[in-house]
Amino acid sequence: SKEGGNLTVGGGRIAYIQGEDEYYSDDLRLVDGDSFTYVDYANEVAELSGDRLLLKSGGNWDNNWADIWRLRDVRTGDITELPDALDYDLWGERLVGLGEDGEVRVFDLRTGADPVVLRTATPEIQFSGDVHIAGDLVAWDIRDAGDFFDTGEQMLRNVATMTAATELPMFDGYGGIRDLSTGYAVGAETCPDDCYASAVALDDLSHTPVGTLGSEVVAVDGNTAAVVD
Repeated sequence: SKEGGNLTVGGGRIAYIQGEDEYYSDDLRLVDGDSFTYVDYANEVAELSGDRLLLKSGGNWDNNWADIWRLRDVRTGDITELPDALDYDLWGERLVGLGEDGEVRVFDLRTGADPVVLRTATPEIQFSGDVHIAGDLVAWDIRDAGDFFDTGEQMLRNVATMTAATELPMFDGYGGIRDLSTGYAVGAETCPDDCYASAVALDDLSHTPVGTLGSEVVAVDGNTAAVVD
């Protein structure tokens, strides 16, 4: 059977979940130097950044089975419940969220100021998709959840300059943006028949295959991409 759980690294720490299988993950553990501790119950560690863990757990009957998102301070143990969202991502003191209506908002966790809206909502459409943040850059990849043939919207925007969003058309169709660094976006191109991982330079939008045909699992940190073929 396929093992469950996942892994993330940040601030010199390692957080991981090891469950019984891919559906029933449970114990979240944190490795900090020589310390190895149980931290929480969660289905997924979405991100570890500095002293914060972004956690995702499955929903329940009371919240119509929507995913439950939380921020946990690994020093104090304090937990902040986050509003319902399709997806969140964390980078330093910034948290970005994607709503089911397509709204993309960036939260400043240091100041607690009102969130900055990078994409306004489209209330008449229920979206699927995800969102990524790296430094001042935010990328989103969204599609109409009710339209199987919708190629969606793959965009990049700078939260510091607030210039108009830039389209990333190489990740349309059934591919999608999988990860983001301050220099590159990575994802899957030319899906569904012949998917392959590709890295796109954000300064000139040039793109280069980084995996063999059929490779879709890809992540990026700085100028380094990792691919599972």
